[in-house]
Amino acid sequence: MNLISCCAGALTALSINSLAFGHAGPRIWLGIKAGKVVTYRGPYPADGRRADYVPAQVFPMLLPMGLDDTPLNFQTQFPGYQSYPWAGLAAGTNFSYNIVGEVQWYNATLHVFMPVSKAFRSQTPFLAVTNGIGQTQFSGKGFVVGDRAFSFSGSASDHAHLTYTICTPEDLANGFDPEDAPAGVYALPLQFASDRAVRPSDTFYILFGDNVSQTVLDGAALAASSTLVPPGLPGGPDMAAETVAEVRVVTAAVPEPVSGSLVAAAFVSWSAGRNRRKHSQK
Repeated sequence: MNLISCCAGALTALSINSLAFGHAGPRIWLGIKAGKVVTYRGPYPADGRRADYVPAQVFPMLLPMGLDDTPLNFQTQFPGYQSYPWAGLAAGTNFSYNIVGEVQWYNATLHVFMPVSKAFRSQTPFLAVTNGIGQTQFSGKGFVVGDRAFSFSGSASDHAHLTYTICTPEDLANGFDPEDAPAGVYALPLQFASDRAVRPSDTFYILFGDNVSQTVLDGAALAASSTLVPPGLPGGPDMAAETVAEVRVVTAAVPEPVSGSLVAAAFVSWSAGRNRRKHSQK
C-alpha cells in the first residue's frame, strides 16, 4: 500500500477546508460568472483593489514552496483556493477539480512544452493530487474525474489546499519514493466545476518548477501562455508577456499556527534525513 493510501483513512474525519488554516500563501481565486466557474489571479492576502484580480489560466509556482517547516522540491500545497472577493458566492457553494489530460513538461532548451509520455519514454512522471480528506487522483493521458476541492461556508477567509506530488511509476512500486522524478517545469491541466455553476472553468495550468531557476520558470510561463492556452482566453498568446510580468508568486510560504496537514506531516516524516533531490536543472 502506498503512502497516500495509508494516509487516506486518517484524513477521512477532516473537512475539505480543514487544510485551509494550515498555510498562508499564493491563491487561485474562484468565482462564478454567467453560470461558469472563473479562475482569477491576484495578491494574497486580498488587498481590496478589484483591478488587481483578473481572470487567468496560467499559475507558475517555484518549488519548494514548503510543507509546514520542511520544504520538499517534489511536493506542495500551493496554490491554495479561495473565493474571489467580489464573487458574491452563496454559502454552501462547493467546488471540485478535474485533471484535463496529460501533464506537460517544459523543454528549457527548445522552449516548448511536450507531453510527459514523449519527454520521458521510461518512468514517465505524473502528478498525484490529494484533497483535504485524503482522496487522491493520478494524472494520465486522458481526462481524470477529480474530487471535492473547496467548500465555501460564507466567510471571506474560507480557503482550501490540494496537495500536489510529482512522482514516477517506480516511486509507487517502491512504496512511494517521489525523490527521483526528473527536475523541470511540469504543467498540470485542471478545471474546476461547481454545484452552483452550469459550466466548469476553462482549462488552467499550474506550472510546478521543480529544482529550476526563476528564469526557467518565467520561460515556461511564457511558453504556456503562448502554446497551451487558446487565443482569446485570459493569459493566452495575446497576453503572454503580461502573464510573465504579473504572475510571479512568492517562493516561500508563511505557516499559520496550527498542526497542519496530516498528509504533509506523513510525507515530511517519511523524508526526514533523506537527500531531498538527486537531480537539478539550472
